[in-house]
Amino acid sequence: MEMGTIRDASGYRVGYVDPDGTVRDVNGYRIGYVESDGTVRDASGYRVGYFEPDGTVRDVNGYRVGSVEPDGTVRDANGYRVGEAEPPHIYGGGAALLLLIR
Repeated sequence: MEMGTIRDASGYRVGYVDPDGTVRDVNGYRIGYVESDGTVRDASGYRVGYFEPDGTVRDVNGYRVGSVEPDGTVRDANGYRVGEAEPPHIYGGGAALLLLIR
């Protein structure tokens, strides 16, 4: 079952998050994983970043790369809308867009 669709700024589906946190690209290939604590890992298991409870997304070095709003809007570090993430993985999907897909 597919859940948590991720879309780019034009509204095109670019990936999704499975119920278990696996992040897949538009073709269904596993490109990473979002853990329940907000950690985002690439397909090799390396930590590439994380999201905070307020929606701030940071890379592995702690630099702010963007944010995810409660409605699913994803913004880059400059505040530009770069896409959206749909429930139930709004924050994980948004972080995946910024850290794994974009």
